[in-house]
Amino acid sequence: MRTPPAGILLTSLTLSALFSPPGIGKLNVSASSFVAALFVPLLMAGLYAWLLRPKIGPVRTVIVFTAGGLLSFVASTFLFVPLLFRPFALYVVESDSVLLAGFVESLPGSSLPEELAKIGTLLFACVLLLRKASRPAIVYAGSLVGLGFAAIENFWWAAIAENSSDLLLRVTPTLGHSFLGIIGGWLYLGIRQAEPPGVWHWIRLLLFPTLLHFLFNFGLVGFEFDFPGLEEIPEEEVPPPELLLPILGAFALVLTAALAALVEFVWAVKIIRTIRRESRLPFDPPAPAAPS
Repeated sequence: MRTPPAGILLTSLTLSALFSPPGIGKLNVSASSFVAALFVPLLMAGLYAWLLRPKIGPVRTVIVFTAGGLLSFVASTFLFVPLLFRPFALYVVESDSVLLAGFVESLPGSSLPEELAKIGTLLFACVLLLRKASRPAIVYAGSLVGLGFAAIENFWWAAIAENSSDLLLRVTPTLGHSFLGIIGGWLYLGIRQAEPPGVWHWIRLLLFPTLLHFLFNFGLVGFEFDFPGLEEIPEEEVPPPELLLPILGAFALVLTAALAALVEFVWAVKIIRTIRRESRLPFDPPAPAAPS
């Protein structure tokens, strides 16, 4: 049985927990799940604050992390996922193709609504709280929105996890949300600097984070392939063509997910290095010395 992406699964679980009878479909909320869900996001938020030195103050930092994460999660789960995924839900239910179902679940079911919600929240935060913020602050705000989203998503996963160790699987998505948030903040800086910003500036603000997110999610479909009869083939023999091609296809998908994660990481690191290099320089040129 396939496991749907976070957006689809959490939407159904939340509705079940809210409207099901007592004792049916309720979430297992505890202090340990709350702490576990927040540990990696808070750790990364502190690391990015040390690397970027955003100087936006603790109050705005907490607001962007908590309110930004909550707003983006609610918008994604209850607005964009039902709106974008519902027209294609029938294909997932009736299709026997793992690739088709994975494509629908990965694009309109998770990556597009989540990135749309996070980018919209970042723009909202920049207009209300960070209108005159510095470049490091905008990039840091992008990471905070992504980490706040991941923290709430982690909390829901922790509430439904059978074992506390299951939350370790959320480390990679949490890092991915933070990397994509940094990339989104950097792309928004391009819009602020353009006079005026063109259509391409706005398109790439949504396109690149969504594309990387989609490639990672869709690549994980490679783990869901079934290879009937593979266990019966001796290790020293080469699988027949009817099994070899699906195996190579699954490997290519997993490799795509790994490459997408690598691009996210490298791009985010490059952005942080650029911001740190810029911060070492004065914003204004030194005043000329007075004649003696």
